[in-house]
Amino acid sequence: MRTNLINMLDHVGIHKKLGIASTNLLFSSHAHLVQMASILKNPVFVDGENYSGSPSMLKTPLLREVIQDFFVKEICNKLKNPIFISLSPKVTEALEWLVSQKIINDNQILSGIPHPSGANAERIAYFLGNKQRDQLSIKTNPDVIDEGKRTILRKIGAYEFIS
Repeated sequence: MRTNLINMLDHVGIHKKLGIASTNLLFSSHAHLVQMASILKNPVFVDGENYSGSPSMLKTPLLREVIQDFFVKEICNKLKNPIFISLSPKVTEALEWLVSQKIINDNQILSGIPHPSGANAERIAYFLGNKQRDQLSIKTNPDVIDEGKRTILRKIGAYEFIS
């Protein structure tokens, strides 16, 4: 998963904005430039199973409280001008809620990067330009990927990173 994530982050140019050769360095010599955190601090189980986004974090008082008490206080309020890379629609929904609460700015959210798991190989290949639209299976919606990528590139182009 790390290799896929690095390839996609480099593909959209985050490494250039940070002034480093590759986002691979965020896992070693330049780890001081990144804070890797989940929007929910601890593992969450529902009926003995790993939480998969249902019920909604925002409609569950305990989970919303975790977002407010951990993520906002420990991440949002302590980092200078952070950018949030969302790898799931449910996390994007929570981040957009933080925008609605005026805690963060919409331009700080990068969503639309396919989840880096191997199960998303086709979406990742298309995102990276390694697979053509006409070669995609019916399960992959290229319009969604294209729109996400355009938005990411626009936000990265306008973003001023502070190191």
